[in-house]
Amino acid sequence: MLRADPLPFIARRLGRKPSATADLYLGLCCADLIADGRIEQFAPTVFRAGRTLIVLRHDAGLVPLPAHDRLIWLIDDDVPAGIGDAELPLWYRLRLAVLEARAARRLARAADRIVVPGPSLAAVLAARGIARDRMTILPPAWPASAAALPAPGQPPRRIAWLGAASHARDTQRAAAILRLVLQDFPETAVIWSANNPAPPDLARHPGFEWVPPLDWHSYRKWLGAARFDIGLYPIGGQGFNRGRSANKLGEYDQAGAAVLASTAWHDAEAAAAAGACLLLPPEPAAWRDAIRALHSDPARLHALAAANRLWQAEHGFGHQRRIWSDLLPGTDFSASRSASARSVP
Repeated sequence: MLRADPLPFIARRLGRKPSATADLYLGLCCADLIADGRIEQFAPTVFRAGRTLIVLRHDAGLVPLPAHDRLIWLIDDDVPAGIGDAELPLWYRLRLAVLEARAARRLARAADRIVVPGPSLAAVLAARGIARDRMTILPPAWPASAAALPAPGQPPRRIAWLGAASHARDTQRAAAILRLVLQDFPETAVIWSANNPAPPDLARHPGFEWVPPLDWHSYRKWLGAARFDIGLYPIGGQGFNRGRSANKLGEYDQAGAAVLASTAWHDAEAAAAAGACLLLPPEPAAWRDAIRALHSDPARLHALAAANRLWQAEHGFGHQRRIWSDLLPGTDFSASRSASARSVP
């Protein structure tokens, strides 16, 4: 049985925070099973179904880990690449080293099954010697969105860049795109994540809107009430970004947006082939041209957002539950009869 070695106090503190990863891969899709005890929760990222322990990213500083006969470890980022990526904020790299990497050194060896969000990270781990037959692909999933989609005849008026701290390298690219867009369409509203400092010229624009600094649960509520037409995801393809999941597709769908993303985002290729997002080359001028085209053809904007909504439904909670049912064959995945557990947040 795997036992956790002691982590520094800071790691234990970090491990107590609510986990977006835990929610988007297990906690939301299996909320009813957690509520009625079929899946036990010991920490924000540590669960157990029967005698199978499930650890999502890190073990939350638990010493020792709960008793188990079998271990499933889910990792949704390329942690070693992140630690060595000088374009990430230093504090974020330290968090990866103190919390995720220390746990990963034990979990990667001990796990009976390693769960990853998509083929990109699976390929990275395989290149490091982890056998593919130990891995299962489980895409992240958000709750079904109730946000209105862009109206078929309405050109885009609100464009968002929701890059978090780990997107520091991509912020300059997003800013360059938005400057060009504002030259063409100065009435555009720009929604910008508070986790990334905005260039002063953009922050001074009359249509600039900060996303307030929020914890994970508050951010989910804010996003579900937000509304914008386009979500940008102009990520580069090196270092930490190589393993990026398709999460931003679901995140932007929460606000009803069509997604414009980089061709470097390999986990979005299948969605792009289904018309659920538009993948563009890295040059900002290509993004300017794409947004000009969506102004001229707003029906295309609506179609992109509608296809993403359908993609999210096909790869949502039901899809996740089927995969978890395969991973946890002794667990009853039938619908809960408990009134308190019927609704999924």
